[in-house]
Amino acid sequence: MPKLTKEFVDRAAPGTFFDSDLPGFVLDVGKTGVKTFFVRYRPKGTGRSGPRRYFKIGRYGVVTPAEARNEARRVLGRVAAGEDPAAEIAEARGAISVAELAERFLADEVAPKRKPGTAALYSIYLRKHVLPEIGAMKAEKVNRATIAKLHIKIGKTHAVTANRVTETVSGMFAFGVARALLRSDMPNPAKGIEKFRETSRERFLSGDELERLGAALREAETVGVPWQVDESGPNAKHLPKERRLTVLSPFATAAIRLLLFTGCRLREILHLKWTAVDARVPPGRAQRAAPS
Repeated sequence: MPKLTKEFVDRAAPGTFFDSDLPGFVLDVGKTGVKTFFVRYRPKGTGRSGPRRYFKIGRYGVVTPAEARNEARRVLGRVAAGEDPAAEIAEARGAISVAELAERFLADEVAPKRKPGTAALYSIYLRKHVLPEIGAMKAEKVNRATIAKLHIKIGKTHAVTANRVTETVSGMFAFGVARALLRSDMPNPAKGIEKFRETSRERFLSGDELERLGAALREAETVGVPWQVDESGPNAKHLPKERRLTVLSPFATAAIRLLLFTGCRLREILHLKWTAVDARVPPGRAQRAAPS
């Protein structure tokens, strides 16, 4: 662990750093380069099983490392005296809404720790399904009945999504308690919600289906595929009457074939880079001679 001096803070890369001289004094460096000082502690008398608290001191630039260190000593002194500074601030604020909690959760917990695709899903679950329903509610007023009602409403049409939304909400409230944005004794309102039954959708194409798919791909990249035209639409009369075909890019058809041959996930193929491709011939397999 380094000592959080000005020299170290100036060159610190994204990450979380704990001071070697003052236990609980922490520097957090975000991906955007924002550097923030915190105090991390557990309330007196709770031991190792007690909730972890984070008390924000301030951003580097607004406060110096020396000023942050002095403030950290003062906060830790209050903790030693039996106070709980982070919880006191959370109680004083006491008005954090579900929408505010969601934004903090996405920015401070999800974005730095999850893959971009996963972070995007969390954002959709919260902004599309949760916030329109309960975003204006005070987070500490949310209970199990609130989340159960939301879960049932989503599950009427999208059972799997309802389960994922509930899991995301559970993580969001756990984050709120850990960061002292919510009361330490607040029960997680998403815990204990019975999930909808999920049925596997995995199915393998038969030989006949694979043959027909291959033929369709060849036709799509050579002759083209026909448009789906709504003849009753207002602009249908302006469309050509003949040769209503679209020739697909060979890159699109190649991506589909690669999905079939490798079994990779869709985004693994769409985001694939040449640096991840090993073009070497496997051992024991002779390389075919180039035609003369």
